[in-house]
Amino acid sequence: MNRRACLRWLSPIAVAVMVLAAVAVAGVSAAVAQSAQSTDVGSAGSSAAGSGSPSSAPSADQLVATVLPRGGFSIAGVAGTSCVSATFCFAVGTGTVLHGRTRLTSNTALIWRYDGRSWQLSSRVRVGQSSLASISCVSGSFCLAVGRAGNPVSRVLALRWNGRSWSQVTAASPPSSGNGDALGSVDCLSRADCWAVGGTNLGEADARELVERWDGHRLREVAAPRSGNALVAVACARANDCWATTYPSAAQRSTNEVEHFDGRRWVRARLPISMSGGEAGISCRTLTTCWIVGDRVAGGLRPVAVHILNGSWKSTAMPSPQYPDVTLQGIGCASASYCWTVGGNTLVGPGISRPSEEAPFAEQWNGSAWQIASITGPPAARNGFLDTVSCAAAAFCIAGGQAADGGPLLAIAEHAS
Repeated sequence: MNRRACLRWLSPIAVAVMVLAAVAVAGVSAAVAQSAQSTDVGSAGSSAAGSGSPSSAPSADQLVATVLPRGGFSIAGVAGTSCVSATFCFAVGTGTVLHGRTRLTSNTALIWRYDGRSWQLSSRVRVGQSSLASISCVSGSFCLAVGRAGNPVSRVLALRWNGRSWSQVTAASPPSSGNGDALGSVDCLSRADCWAVGGTNLGEADARELVERWDGHRLREVAAPRSGNALVAVACARANDCWATTYPSAAQRSTNEVEHFDGRRWVRARLPISMSGGEAGISCRTLTTCWIVGDRVAGGLRPVAVHILNGSWKSTAMPSPQYPDVTLQGIGCASASYCWTVGGNTLVGPGISRPSEEAPFAEQWNGSAWQIASITGPPAARNGFLDTVSCAAAAFCIAGGQAADGGPLLAIAEHAS
């Protein structure tokens, strides 16, 4: 797993650690946030973002970030986003309350909605100790969101949007031990065909992948290769062509294994390069617009990407900050010539007062090359990370994650004037 726990895999223990860290920096972040001026929080040339000099020209586009209110939670973050259009998006994640000196936590799955003007908290899921990790919408009247619920042993959680409200739906949750079962990613081709992936027996030596398929009524478990690796993310170009990325097993530090569905079954495949902590985000807009992103150790932690070219996976060069410590988490594409990938860059190098801090990081694909992108927004968005990005038509993309002060971090891609 990557050096920080993705929001899609939050366990109660991981949540407690993240809450304590957020509380520790909240006072500093709040003081900084009192400034009313916008700040470049992730510019390719911004030393404040820890990016240093880019290895290519800055992107013509930028992400404009904002931090939403925590809504009474000690910490809240966005783990998944999905957009049907520039006026209809959902974001899902988790809100956590820290209970006094006991340091016990209560988790609540959260859903935000974007109407083209602003974000509003749409729903607090009334399921005990719940969190949502991913969402996929095919229209304004159908979305499927997945995650986990329960403590200490979790079970799979799935919710459906019918155009008016959210309701819990039946999902397979095999008997398990350790931290239980969870689904971390979902991708829908239609209201009657979705794939979701995750893991079972999480935290145990016998942890394995969990693959489920939505048939319009419920999520049913589907046989998958028993690699001993939980699955991170899934994306489908069409009904008989889906890919899933993996975490390394307990004995591995990196992996180049992925899994592919060919219309009949899931089989193992390999990428041309290994990624540290496993591959992270995946996007398959079409058969020829499939991307997988992650990171690898090479003079620092550097961003890496592979994509489908002439029927096979090929690695593609990505620029790195001057002092790289980058973790990529999500990728979304609106077309073959417009993609965003997001994550975080731990601030290192000269002039960085607190080298343990992390800044949001993003790169944009313009059809021929990846470029480090600028991220602008209020000072409260200066530190934190982005975990997910979703793109709709007309080059409209929304990214989500968590600010260092514990607030939900959301960013919209826009053309720079």
